Amino acid sequence: MERLQRADTGNEFRYLNISDMNTCYQYYERYATNLVNRINDPIKNPYNRKGIKTFVFDYLWKSSLNAGGAEFEAKDGLVINEGTLLNIYGLFYKLNTKINTTIELSHVVENITQLNSTIIYHNECKPEEPIISQIIFSDNVILNNISEYMAMCAIKFLIAHEIGHIFNGHTKYYKDVRNQIKRIEENGGKDLTKLNQLYLDLQTMEMDADAFAICRLIDEVIDLFITKDKILELLKTPSDVIKLLIYAIHGIFYLCKDTDQVNYMKKEHPPSLIRESLIYEAMIGYFSKKYNLDVSAVLANNLGTIDRHFYYVDNASNSQFMKYLDEFAEEADTYAEKIMNNYWEKVSLILEADARLPIEKKDLKDY
Repeated sequence: MERLQRADTGNEFRYLNISDMNTCYQYYERYATNLVNRINDPIKNPYNRKGIKTFVFDYLWKSSLNAGGAEFEAKDGLVINEGTLLNIYGLFYKLNTKINTTIELSHVVENITQLNSTIIYHNECKPEEPIISQIIFSDNVILNNISEYMAMCAIKFLIAHEIGHIFNGHTKYYKDVRNQIKRIEENGGKDLTKLNQLYLDLQTMEMDADAFAICRLIDEVIDLFITKDKILELLKTPSDVIKLLIYAIHGIFYLCKDTDQVNYMKKEHPPSLIRESLIYEAMIGYFSKKYNLDVSAVLANNLGTIDRHFYYVDNASNSQFMKYLDEFAEEADTYAEKIMNNYWEKVSLILEADARLPIEKKDLKDY
């Protein structure tokens, strides 16, 4: 306990906050609310023809990693699982404890003590459903800071993704597509061409929400420089804060990685490999267009190392996944292009009528 107190970062978004754990939850609720409020600003966003709705943010007592957004007539809702925070913070605490050189620091990190703990989380509304988690973290305040900033970026990405679904006009068409899929599958699923197109439309909306989310996270990263955030002082090279963002995104898809080469076209989400590559493409474009920064070399030079770090901390062999990458890479590139074309040629035109944001140039707007 004393070690943990000494290593307390003081961040509002720290998860291992022994004095008041609620500050972490409030931090993300505040982030989501502020993002929605910025989008609803009629001066910055004159495209919202639906008017301002009530926004409701809540946590769900489930151990799995998941979040969801919903749009109703008079309100917008976003819910995030307890397990989302738990899994993401757990991953990054463990990563930076076991590999204390994920990013070069301005100070030499010495005398690290690895702390392994089993934490049992209770909810007074569901006392019969405790959530049990194994947490590995360090007693070093600098490493905990790095871990928490990575986790913060990852969770903000997931929140922004769900807000992107709501405000980019996905709700109505998403429901329509799901109903069409249900009817086809109830009739034996014989219309494969139509079925594949409908699933492609769902995956295209996921790509759209991902693009919205990464652009909002890039704005967050740039804001760290504007506010002279303390994280910049901890890094040997302040621009390496971009690596924090790359770790955050890769961490999400490491937790959700898949190796399905057969059935991926009949799922609501594109394969994680394709989603991540499209996100990095959007990242490069947004950094360049809005901030005149070229981050393509940072991605190219670091993704391989970052991937190895995640596999190392779990003592996992990546041979199966590397085989999947080798066999699926060319097909994945083709399918990623298919998703992009489907967005511009079809889905964006459908969403425009229901969207509360500009469709084509949303990435250049400052929400």
